[in-house]
Amino acid sequence: MPEGEKKKKPIVWIVVAIVVGVIVLCCGGGGIIAAVSDDPTVEVEETTESESASEEAPQEKKKSEEPKDEKPSEPAEPQEEPSPAGTEENPAPRGTAVENKSARYKVLDVQVRKNTGGPFGEDAAGQFVIVKLAVTNVKDETIQFSSSDLTLIVDGTEIEADDATIFLDDGFAYDDISPGLTKEGSVAFDVAPQNAGKGVLKAQAIFSMDEAVYLSVQ
Repeated sequence: MPEGEKKKKPIVWIVVAIVVGVIVLCCGGGGIIAAVSDDPTVEVEETTESESASEEAPQEKKKSEEPKDEKPSEPAEPQEEPSPAGTEENPAPRGTAVENKSARYKVLDVQVRKNTGGPFGEDAAGQFVIVKLAVTNVKDETIQFSSSDLTLIVDGTEIEADDATIFLDDGFAYDDISPGLTKEGSVAFDVAPQNAGKGVLKAQAIFSMDEAVYLSVQ
């Protein structure tokens, strides 16, 4: 055999071996990949993990949504609203005006005396409580006002204005008050000495349907 042919045979076998090796590797690697992708255990494990995660999520949400045990709040005790000023329970302080449908009243001054009108006047059986007040007409027509529209309440007892009011320089008699005008005057009440300077003044026109208003004289 010629020498050229002897040298070529080893090279040919080497090439054939390389080609066969490559084919084996390709076929084997594809089989390995296919085997891995076809392995059911991998998919089951992934599915199991996702299902367990989805099951845990609603449970956690359910726990968070469960209402907490809270003690019911105790209802607040209703607070009594204070009576408006000018009522018998809450008479208007001296110097504070209150009104009804006809007039506005305000106590300006309170004095205690034994006599009204001097030597030709009149002495009190006890003590005279002289209440000076302002009366304003809040209607659109003339109103009549007199001392008879006023009563002094002391310890639950109503005391009418005394006739000695006529001896006062500014004593209320029967006065007409035009709309929007104010009349100032005084009224005398004869009370027991121990009650002098005490009580609540009740103002209400005799021949009207107005509600009474109350003013403190203390």
